[in-house]
Amino acid sequence: MTSLAPALPSILVLLAAFGLYGWTRQSRERPAAWGAILFAAVLIVAGLLAAWAIVTAGWASVPPARTGLLERLTASLDAILAIIVSGTLPGLAPVGVIVVAAVSWIVCSSEIGKAWAVLFPASRVVADGPWTGSFLTESDIADLIRLENGLPLGLTNSGKIVRYAKNDERGWLGGHHAVISGTRGGKGVSAIMPAIFEHDGPVVALDIKGELVDTTITSRTAKGQRVVALDPFRTSKASRIEGQKPIGFNPMAFIRPAQRSRDAAVLADGMIVPEQGSGAHFSDRARACLQVAIEVVHELSEAPSLHEVRSLILSIGFLDTLAAWAETPTLAGGRAADLAGSFLAMGDKERGSILSTVAKSLEWTSADAMRGFLGVKTGINLESLLRGDTDLFIVIPLDQVTAQAGFMRLMANLLLALMVQQQEREPARKQVLFVADEFTRLGRLDRIVDVATVAAGINLETLFILQDKGSLEAVYGNQAADTILGSCATIRVFNLGRGDNRTAEWVSKLAGYQTLRTQSTSTATGSKTASTSSAEVREPLLTASDILELSTNEMLCFIRGRKPLRMERILWYKLRRYRGD
Repeated sequence: MTSLAPALPSILVLLAAFGLYGWTRQSRERPAAWGAILFAAVLIVAGLLAAWAIVTAGWASVPPARTGLLERLTASLDAILAIIVSGTLPGLAPVGVIVVAAVSWIVCSSEIGKAWAVLFPASRVVADGPWTGSFLTESDIADLIRLENGLPLGLTNSGKIVRYAKNDERGWLGGHHAVISGTRGGKGVSAIMPAIFEHDGPVVALDIKGELVDTTITSRTAKGQRVVALDPFRTSKASRIEGQKPIGFNPMAFIRPAQRSRDAAVLADGMIVPEQGSGAHFSDRARACLQVAIEVVHELSEAPSLHEVRSLILSIGFLDTLAAWAETPTLAGGRAADLAGSFLAMGDKERGSILSTVAKSLEWTSADAMRGFLGVKTGINLESLLRGDTDLFIVIPLDQVTAQAGFMRLMANLLLALMVQQQEREPARKQVLFVADEFTRLGRLDRIVDVATVAAGINLETLFILQDKGSLEAVYGNQAADTILGSCATIRVFNLGRGDNRTAEWVSKLAGYQTLRTQSTSTATGSKTASTSSAEVREPLLTASDILELSTNEMLCFIRGRKPLRMERILWYKLRRYRGD
C-alpha cells in the first residue's frame, strides 16, 4: 500500500464518530444516549472500512497467475502481512484505525451499555410500560391551523387560531364540546364569544346578564342571522332597542294537537326537577299531574298558557276538578280520568306533597315580568331555529338565576326535544350551536344525557360550560357525568379554582403518563466496586399541581383520539377579526 487513499474513508469515518460523540455528550439523557449508540455504530463502520482497505490492497498485490481461490487467499494474507510489517504510514494507517476503533469501543463499552438501557430498557417497575404520554404533534396542530371554519379552540405561541371541525377521513371525530374553568376564569372571553362569533348556523345560548347577545348581535346580524333575545326582565341592551316591541314566548305553542301527550310531557319534564331516593315518587307523580293539566288546558282553552295551567292546579277547587275529570273518560285521551282516580285515592299528606312539588315548579311563572312574557298567544316560534336563520338568546339577570332556573330549564328542554323531533317537524338546514352556560344550575335534564349518547346526527353541537367536574357529578351522577364528557370531541381546561384538586387530578389522568428512567448507584460494604441499576417509572405528563399552576393565559385541550394540546387562550377583544374594526 503506497498511498493513504485506500485508508482515507476509514480515517474520515473515525473522525466523524468522535465528532458525533463530542457533540451529543452534553445533551439531555435520550439525545445523549442516541449519540453514544451512533458513536458505537460508526466506530464499527470505520473499523470495517479500514479492514476492507487492507484486504483489497493485499488482494491487488497477488500476481495474476495465481488464479486458484485458495492460492490467492494465501498469497493475499502474505501480502497483507507484508504491508502491515512494512512500517510505512500508508500501511499502518488502516491498522491504526482498527486499533483506535477497538480500543474506543472497549473504553466506552460501559457508557454504550448504559445508553442502550436508556433507549431499550429491559427492566421495568411494572409490566404495563412504557408510557407514551406527550403533547399533540406539530403536524396535527398544523392540520387544525389550516382550517378556515370550525370551533375556535385557542391560539398557538405565534398567535394563529387553532380550530376544530369534524373530518372523519383525517381522524378528527365529531361530538360536543366542553369548557371547564373556575369562577371568573374567562369562559366567556376565551370560549363562548369566539364560538358564537364564528358559528355558521343558528345559535341558542343560555345568557346570564345578557352579555352574550349584546356583544355578538352586530356580528351575528352581519352574518344574516335574525337575533332574538328572549329577555322577560329586559336585562340586555338588545331587548331595549327603541321602537322594538318586547318579544314573548308561549311554551304551550310547542304542543302539536296530534302529539299532545308527547309534547306536553316535554314541557312537564322541563319544569319538574327529578329527585332521587325517597323523593323520586313525589317528583314522578308531580310530573304526571303537570303533564295532564297541560294536556287538558291545551285541549279545552282557546288561548292556552302556563298561567292557566298554574291557576288550574293551584286553585282551591282542584279536588273538585279532579272529581270532574274522573267522570270524563275521554278528556286528554282518558289520562285525566286515570290521574284523577289515583289522586283522589291518595291520602291528604301524600297528595299535598305532590301538589306542593308542582306548585314549586310553577313558581317562576308568577313573576311580574313573566305575566306578559308568557301571556302572548304564540310569540317566537322555536321551529325558526330549524330554518337556520335565527339566533336565540335566553336572557336572565344575575339576581334571578336561581328563581328563574325553571324558565331556563324549560327552554333548554324544548330546544333539545325540538332537535330530536326535527324529522317530524322540519329538518335542520344548518348545525345548531347550543351554548349551555351554567347548565348544572338547572338540575338534571335527562335529554342532555340522551343527546350525549343516542342522538347523534341531529345537527346539534353543544358547548357545555362548567366550573368544575364535581358540579356535573353532583347533578348527574358519576356515570352520566362521564357519559356527557365522553361525548365531547374537545374538552378545554383553564384557570381552575386554586383549591379544585378533584378536577385537577381528573385532568392529570386525562393527560396520560410518560416514561421516566431512574438510575441508582450502590456500593457494597467493604467493596470499592459500584453497581448501577436502572428502571422505568410512570410519571404523569402533567401533575395536578402543574394544572392548577398553569399561567392565566394558558389552556389545555383534550381532543378525542389525540394527544393533549397546550396552547394560549383567545381573548376575543384583542383580535381584530372579532372586534370588527
